[in-house]
Amino acid sequence: MQTPFLIVDLEGTAAKIVLLTVSQVDLVVIPMQGSQLDAEQVSRAIRVLKQHEKMTGRAVPYGVLLSRTSPIIRTRTMGHIQDGLVNAGVPIFKVQLHELEASRAILPSARRWRNWTRKMCPIWTRRSPMPNNSPSR
Repeated sequence: MQTPFLIVDLEGTAAKIVLLTVSQVDLVVIPMQGSQLDAEQVSRAIRVLKQHEKMTGRAVPYGVLLSRTSPIIRTRTMGHIQDGLVNAGVPIFKVQLHELEASRAILPSARRWRNWTRKMCPIWTRRSPMPNNSPSR
């Protein structure tokens, strides 16, 4: 059975597994937040795609997806990065994944998350070891 879509998160690593994965896909979506560090990672990902094309003779279409952007303002950094990508001929998706305050408010703070985890899942706290797969005696 063929699946129409398969999403693989490669965590930004430039390892052999990335080249193997790229050789099997029809489209690469490169997510990017509005930071210089992310822009450098995008550049690395594009170099991997170009390396793959040179090795196989098969170009894989790709596009940059801007994520965690503000729906209200465009920061200077984001503007410079976006302009640089456009000037370099890098395809950018027209849609963006905005970071919304309501979404952030739903997620608990780190302290509340730790307290909830300790209360609900005491076996996974720092004080006790992670459960193993061995049968209990």
